[in-house]
Amino acid sequence: MPPLSQTLAPPRPVDGLELDELCTFIGRKQRKVWLWLALCRRTRQVVAYALGCRGRRTARKLWRRLPS
Repeated sequence: MPPLSQTLAPPRPVDGLELDELCTFIGRKQRKVWLWLALCRRTRQVVAYALGCRGRRTARKLWRRLPS
């Protein structure tokens, strides 16, 4: 499977991003994981994602994964 960055539609200068987060459990309720998403408003494509806690470290991980 190709990397996510190679499957994206070409960006336009007016494109904006929407960020969202979802909480899920892995195996049992004590193992909570947050899925952070960055979506292009125009195309609704997922342009970046990160899995982790709901803290700064995961937010930074998502930020670093955003395409330029």
